[in-house]
Amino acid sequence: MPGTSASIAPVAELLATGRVFDFLLAFIALELAAFCGYRMLRQEHLVPVDVYFHMAAALGLLGAARAVLLGAWWGQTGLMLAAALVAHGIALSLRWRWRRRAVTHGLQRAPWRLQYHSHE
Repeated sequence: MPGTSASIAPVAELLATGRVFDFLLAFIALELAAFCGYRMLRQEHLVPVDVYFHMAAALGLLGAARAVLLGAWWGQTGLMLAAALVAHGIALSLRWRWRRRAVTHGLQRAPWRLQYHSHE
């Protein structure tokens, strides 16, 4: 196909330099700031704790992908993947614990919302 290499060049450069991951990391930081701001405007609790761990897992995966593309030391990739695994495990553990507590105590949603079923 004529002209394909010229149209792919900017994307290839973003991937080769790792800049795409820098943009994604900045986007995740902006997303967290927007989420916190939205919840503060609604006068709710700041952010459910598991959201921080989900974002930490995403950051670990992005860091690992960036390290692989840039040809970094294999240990850096392993550490990033291990950190992502730990963060994801903590997030799941918190979510399961809250879900179990919600079912046990008749909560309709997770504890940061505290809406009870009426058993009438």
